[in-house]
Amino acid sequence: MSVKFGTSFCYIEYFNFNKTVYIDVLFVAEEYRDKGLAKKLMESFIEYCCNNNKTKIYLFASSELGADLERLKLFYEKFGFERENINIAGMNNINMYLSL
Repeated sequence: MSVKFGTSFCYIEYFNFNKTVYIDVLFVAEEYRDKGLAKKLMESFIEYCCNNNKTKIYLFASSELGADLERLKLFYEKFGFERENINIAGMNNINMYLSL
């Protein structure tokens, strides 16, 4: 079962597996975008994970819903996420992880 971290207009949905966290969704409502909320949310989420003895955060992003993968990759790299070379056939996606 996924857990939400944040508010109704800006949140991360994630799954817990022992000391590992898998981000399923990072959402910012359209009217709140380009105001730095995603950055603040991610900083708070990483701090939350560290304070709760998590050791790794994984995420998978796909262009399926129109996401700009290069922009997403650059966003996550600012927090220290590294790209993992896993390709799912027929999908344009990125897989990244952050060791805490």
